[in-house]
Amino acid sequence: MGQVPVNQVLVTDSICLTGCRPQAWNTPKALKFVRAHPTLDHPRLRILEGIKTGREYVLEITQLMPLLETNTRHREQSAIDKAEETRKRENVILHSQQSQGSSECLGKQLAAARGAREQEEEQVRGAQLQR
Repeated sequence: MGQVPVNQVLVTDSICLTGCRPQAWNTPKALKFVRAHPTLDHPRLRILEGIKTGREYVLEITQLMPLLETNTRHREQSAIDKAEETRKRENVILHSQQSQGSSECLGKQLAAARGAREQEEEQVRGAQLQR
């Protein structure tokens, strides 16, 4: 098998292997950023540094995919747990408000809890979109 141009490999990774939105066009810029900021290294970009052929790259990425999927599932579960926690807190505030009458302070707490719940639900949707 002959060598595959890096551009072709990047397109293959971005579209076929990850199933995510195409990121092939941003990868060269990201590689420059990673070289300048090694503490912010990303495993998929780290693989690109040592590749010689497209086949090597595809093999490395297929070994990395289960780890990336596990991390995504963990982030998604964490976001779901946080959303559930804020939903429970909102219910406690609602119950407290109903039993003690409508108070301005409780109304503010309820609004804050609803805002937190909406943020957590956005994080859940974001984690699901990354899958």
